[in-house]
Formats: sequence, C-alpha cells, structure tokens
Amino acid sequence: MPFKRLLVGELIVSYIPAVCFQASAFSMTPNNGNNWLSTTLVSAMFETLKYYRPLDPYQKDLVCTITRLFNFGAGPPFPSLRPIPLEALSAFHVQLSMSRESRAKEKIGFSRLRGVDWSEYIQYRPIYKESFFRRIYDYHDQKPEAGWSLAHDVGAGHGIVSSTLAKTFHRVIVSDPSEGYNEIARQLLVENCGWPESKFLFMREGAERSSVEAASLDLITACECMHWTNPAEAIDEFARQLKPGGTLAITYYMWPIVMSNERAQSLWNEIFQMFCKRDLGPVYERATQICSNGYESIAIPAEQWTNIKRVYINASKGIESFKMFGATREDNVGSDEERIWIYGDPDWSEEQDIDWLKKYSATWVPPPPEAELQHFWEELDITLKNNKVRIETPLVVILATKRL
Repeated sequence: MPFKRLLVGELIVSYIPAVCFQASAFSMTPNNGNNWLSTTLVSAMFETLKYYRPLDPYQKDLVCTITRLFNFGAGPPFPSLRPIPLEALSAFHVQLSMSRESRAKEKIGFSRLRGVDWSEYIQYRPIYKESFFRRIYDYHDQKPEAGWSLAHDVGAGHGIVSSTLAKTFHRVIVSDPSEGYNEIARQLLVENCGWPESKFLFMREGAERSSVEAASLDLITACECMHWTNPAEAIDEFARQLKPGGTLAITYYMWPIVMSNERAQSLWNEIFQMFCKRDLGPVYERATQICSNGYESIAIPAEQWTNIKRVYINASKGIESFKMFGATREDNVGSDEERIWIYGDPDWSEEQDIDWLKKYSATWVPPPPEAELQHFWEELDITLKNNKVRIETPLVVILATKRL
C-alpha cells in the first residue's frame, strides 16, 4: 500500500501533560484509526509551541531516541512504515519526567567502564536513512532464493537497525555481547515503539559464537561493530548462520569530514586525533587498525561467499577518508570483489554548527579531558564565525551472498 510522507522540522509540545517531539521525517499511512498521530493533531501541536515552557536539553535528547527510530522509509515490496502510536509517546512522557540524576545510573555504553548516553548517541550520530536500507534490500531482493522471514542484527546496541528490519522481516534476532543492551533495545522496540515482543529474540552473544541455528537466517546486518570483533571468526560464524543465498551486510561510518573549509577541517581532524591517540589498550588499538582502511582488512573468503561488493560513500579522500591514528592492517580485498564509489550522498551529509560538532564528538567514548580539547574548540569557533558548515560522513557497506 502506498504511504504518505509527512515532513516535520521540529515539533514541541508541553510535557505536562504532553511531550516534546522532535523529528526530521516520518511516514504516516492512511486510515490507521484513532490510535495514530494525525495531520490535524500535528498542526495543533505546532500552535501550542508558544504557550508552553521548553524542555531542558536532556529531556529533548531523550525524546529524540524514540522519534529518530522512525526516520526511515520502506515501500513495495516491503511493508510501509508504522507511524508512532500515541501509547509510545505516553510511555515516553513518563521517562521524560524523570530527573537526570535518577536516570544517570541507566547510562550504559560500549561497556560499563566506557559509558555513552544513548539519547545523545541517537540524536547526534548519523541516521540510517531509507537509502541505506534500500541498498541492502535491493541487493538481497535480486536473488531468486531471497527470503524475508528472519534477520539477525549483530552488535545491535540500542536496536536502531532492528527497528527498521522489523518493518520488513517477520522476525528479528537482536544480539549484543554487552551487559544491559538487551534491556535497552527491548525497551525501545517493545515498550516505546509498540512492536510485539514475539517479533524479536533478544540475545546477549558476541559475533564470533552464537546459538543461532545453522542455515536459518535470510539476512545478517553488522553495523558499526566489526572492529570490536575477531573479524575472521565472525565472518565464519555468519556463514554458518545464513541460509544458502542469504545476505550479509557489514557497515562502518567514520568521523565526518568538514567540506569547503580547510582550516575548519584541519582543526576538526586535530580534535579527532585527540580521541584516536589515547593509549586505551590492545582491544582499542586493534579496532583503530581495522577501521583505518575502511574495513578492507576484513577478508570475505570466496569459498564461502559470492557477489561481494564494497560500496564507499562520501569517501572523498579515498581510503584515507577512514584513516585513524597509527598503523593499518593488511588489505584483504579479493580480486573478484567489486568496489563502488559514491560521492556527495545527501543522506550522509548535513550542515551543522560548532555546538552540534561538540555534542557529536561526545558520542565517541571515552573522550579526552576537556582541557586537552579546549584550544582546538576555541580556534574552530573563531574559524566558523558562528556559521554552519557542511559535513559529509564517509561510509563503507560490504555486501556478500552465502554460496549455494
């Protein structure tokens, strides 16, 4: 069924008794009944803007965790998107009323020792937009044996990729090795987004070894996580889980690049290098080495996989676009793999100011001491002169098919 797209710039409503609701684009299907936000209600919400006191930044960040999950599209042959139910907004209103102090203990990051506030992560990290999933789905759909029954979101974190996979696949396995992530993902997907819990299987498992049944999956996604794994073991495990003809999609996006302002990019890169140069141990060192050549060190063995494509988006400096501090690993791209380069993708570019850049940088954990960054931020502020600057995020998408 065709669906309507309602574009919303920013929608703010009183959180007593309503909520703050901020989004960039979400889909509204017609004839959904009274449980869904209507265009009329949206217009009414805009009218209330000037009558209510604003939310504090922390509350605004929290409400964005739910709304940005729906900033995707689908379309034939895939189901249209579900708009956000009023019940989800009501549930989130309860969370918004909680104080920062009472929620601080719930902050869980890539580990409990290196925590990240997921609300800030979702608000300031790049969004996996419709074109991202369309590229994966088009690749998968071209195969006659392609199925749409079961997908596995590996390294799912808070479940942002799972939320879109659930719109197309009958069931989704949501797995992550980190303590607490299953509960965060379940809360967003089930309690706040309104999906039935039977839609998902939540598992605390790593990419290298899983209890998932062999040859049971149609699709595996591993987004922004492979550098924290043993890639060779993980790729072998993915081959075990996928059905013959199933699709593997591995993705990684890099620190964004400031465009058309060399001085600003130089300072922005200096800030990034402050994150990269910290001695955080062998696991972090291995991760930076894997990332630094755009995942080209990750081998996709031809005896297990076919039709391998590596798609580089907004990598204006080639593989150097992914360069971090220190050494890189050996290039393991096979001779029969296809490399595709896409430049200026608008879905991975935007205009932002220095305040946004600061908040974005805070999502990379653990951050350096603020005193070490202060000089660079001051110089960048002078350079930008309170203006916004266009940034592009380099991204690599690796697609492969399990051999029949």
